[in-house]
Amino acid sequence: MTEFRPWDPHKAQKDVEIGDFYFKRQNYRAALSRYCEALQYKPNDAVATFRIAEALDKSGDLAGAQAYYEAYLKILPEGPLASQSKKALERIKAQAERPDKHLAQRQGCEPPGKAAKFRPEALDPDRPVLTRNPTSPPSGKSQ
Repeated sequence: MTEFRPWDPHKAQKDVEIGDFYFKRQNYRAALSRYCEALQYKPNDAVATFRIAEALDKSGDLAGAQAYYEAYLKILPEGPLASQSKKALERIKAQAERPDKHLAQRQGCEPPGKAAKFRPEALDPDRPVLTRNPTSPPSGKSQ
């Protein structure tokens, strides 16, 4: 249930300032909390909406960030942060078009359950070859 609070633009501005403090220290969760609280005191606040989008973007929630960037553009289509919002939306949409690969796949690993492709490595004469553990006694001989 959403708590209804009286319209208070000064409290909203203070929440945005405190959110900026947390954002600069890369505490995106705390910043997001303050920006959302600012919207409770002043719905459709353009700055708080844009800052929520940035915090979500930095946190990795691209779908949420996209929604808030678009909300900012509905509030102020030609506002001071409109160009940044449009650039961020283009970047997010470009990322959505690319197939999302797992980190291991980006490093060349096959998905689990799939046979690995054999890629022979080039012979490097300077690379040492370890044939046995140098600290263990030679095999077949006892001390």
